[in-house]
Amino acid sequence: MSETTYYILLQFTHEGPFTCAELRERLLSGKARSDDRLVDGAGRPVMLKDLIPDAEDLSRQRSAVSDRLRRTSRERQVAVNTSPKTPTPAPEPANRPRSAPLPAQSPSVTTTPAVATDAPHPPAPTSRRRVWFVLVTLVLACGAANVWLWMPPSQEPLPVLFQTPTITPLTRAELKTLPENLLLTRVFDECTRRMYAGQRGWRAGPQVLPAKAYPLWVVGVLEPQLIYNDLPYCLGFEHAPGTPSTPSLAQLADAYATLGLAEAAQVLREALAIDAAADPALGTDPASLTAVQTRLTKTLGKGSDAVRFAYASKHRQELFPDLP
Repeated sequence: MSETTYYILLQFTHEGPFTCAELRERLLSGKARSDDRLVDGAGRPVMLKDLIPDAEDLSRQRSAVSDRLRRTSRERQVAVNTSPKTPTPAPEPANRPRSAPLPAQSPSVTTTPAVATDAPHPPAPTSRRRVWFVLVTLVLACGAANVWLWMPPSQEPLPVLFQTPTITPLTRAELKTLPENLLLTRVFDECTRRMYAGQRGWRAGPQVLPAKAYPLWVVGVLEPQLIYNDLPYCLGFEHAPGTPSTPSLAQLADAYATLGLAEAAQVLREALAIDAAADPALGTDPASLTAVQTRLTKTLGKGSDAVRFAYASKHRQELFPDLP
């Protein structure tokens, strides 16, 4: 039986998976805090201090290291500006002996003062070729910048930061004998392993994962964000520039519909319609999503674990038809 692993929820993504022993090491090294939020492989939320009762004591043991690691550049600049500065002492004059006066010049020696003849230097000629080269370079740079700014974002491969974690590939024999309490976790891990190996981006799930397993993975990734945050936050995530770091809310709505959660799917689609009708320059007004947010919270409650487990149990042997 494999040990349960957990993911640390960050602002825009997550880290992990980590075992309980690895989480304790991160607390000691200052890379995690006792108030961090976690989810297990099945998407169930848990607080780090609830999982490890002595998490606060472990954090205090390395508080100095943790603060240094998490200190932002702005905080460091403020610390430098507010620290007392020691005045630099003025340089002391060199203690040199006074030189003796020059001897009087002999009247028989006549010297002619040198006349400085500084001929004016002609100005350096300006090269027309250099001027044209600079102008052409500026024009090309501005054109490239405009193309980059207005080019629609594409689904790029996963960035280097997200390298494939160490996940043992699932086998048909293991899937058949998995206990109920590990079924969702192991299915989620196998889907995650395949998404990393595919290197096609987080929204390429329909092309990478089997049709039966795909909705379980999408809900496992996005549902904790819906529970811990609100719709305006998640919708803002949809418009973040760059490579998408999660599946889309439209994919989540389709996954809910596949699992039989029709009301949750309908609420998400209404929220997406409100967001699409908003002025792009002003963004979506959070007040326009209040009623939709209330319905979504009531529909989801603490999550769809029971529904996902029933779906996974029913289609256990169909989740990964390509398993060896």
